[in-house]
Amino acid sequence: MLKAADEVAARMSLLVGLTSGSLVRVLPNSSGDSASWSALAPFDPRFKYLRSTYISGNAASFEAAVSALKTSLMEEAPSCYTAGMFKIRLELLYQTIRPFRLAWILYLFGGVTLLLSSHSHFGVPSYLCAQILTATGLLCQLVGFICRILIAGRPPVTNMYESVVWFAFGTVFFALLLEQVYHAHFFLAGAIPVATGALFLADRQPLFLTHSIQPLTAVLQSNFWLTTHVLIITLSYAAFAIAMGMGHIALWKVLLHQSTPHPLCGHIYRVLQVGIFLLAVGIFLGGIWANYSWGRFWDWDPKETWALVTLLAYLVLLHGRVARQWEGLGLAIGAIVCFLSVLMAWYGVNFLLGTGLHSYGFGVGGCAYVASAIGLDALFVISAVVRGRCWTASPSHC
Repeated sequence: MLKAADEVAARMSLLVGLTSGSLVRVLPNSSGDSASWSALAPFDPRFKYLRSTYISGNAASFEAAVSALKTSLMEEAPSCYTAGMFKIRLELLYQTIRPFRLAWILYLFGGVTLLLSSHSHFGVPSYLCAQILTATGLLCQLVGFICRILIAGRPPVTNMYESVVWFAFGTVFFALLLEQVYHAHFFLAGAIPVATGALFLADRQPLFLTHSIQPLTAVLQSNFWLTTHVLIITLSYAAFAIAMGMGHIALWKVLLHQSTPHPLCGHIYRVLQVGIFLLAVGIFLGGIWANYSWGRFWDWDPKETWALVTLLAYLVLLHGRVARQWEGLGLAIGAIVCFLSVLMAWYGVNFLLGTGLHSYGFGVGGCAYVASAIGLDALFVISAVVRGRCWTASPSHC
């Protein structure tokens, strides 16, 4: 009986503390991070006044109440609020300008301008304009990354949303770099649709690609390994995506009864080499990170297994080309088909399997979009193959 009475008294005391605000300690203490935070109780009158002005609909009184509450809180812990105001203002600016949204809009206009450059009347000016628009979009993405890094204090690659926007950045960065080296239109033409689509999905699908800046899980606390392993792996996906986009260009030329230019196939091969190198380095660094975080270099985790499958698939594609088992159209088709392994390693493990040690990247949703895209792409590839064989066998009947 006495024990039960003590439990009731303890619960009543807890209830009184919660309702009075004395136990709701949500205000930082100026003494330091390790000091106990302050309760809301001393500021209860100001909160009540703030609530009453909001309910009454008096905008001027509400703004004055907010200003008074802000002043009181900053006087309570000036060091905490002063240090955090920069991040608060920066995050407000980031949410206002939405740099990643600006980026995909600029990429879209850059893609349209690049398409116009294929006509002789627009030619070089349109191509230069497309490069400028795309580079400006890349700069917007860079601003977005800097904002998220300063706000979160870490590289922006801890969830699927951040991975997707970094992937889009990598595709455009590699495309612009390779354009300067080879002076061809194919790299931008293959990268812009991929980057635009990725950023559009990241911007318009917040349910399964959450924009929120979340704290790091324990296994990601090592920023060095996070930066090297995850960023390099995602950059390899970006290179493979460019090759996939260029493969679609080659097949589109087949559908239009145009010969696939030999430099295009050579460029696909070169981008695949970049992707394979980055993926191999990323897997190796991932093993070092795994040994550092979990005590073993390799454990056949689903993420590790599919990364290896992806590497082997692209190695088979490249070695087949060297051995002249397939060239031209075969290399273009292979660049598209092998990207399915990237989708599985990147999206499938996180959103379909949802098992393994890489739980920080898990999520749900988007299956219908991915399945529809794969189905439509399969129809496109099959149509190009059929048209290519028909055209080769009997051009007059195609």
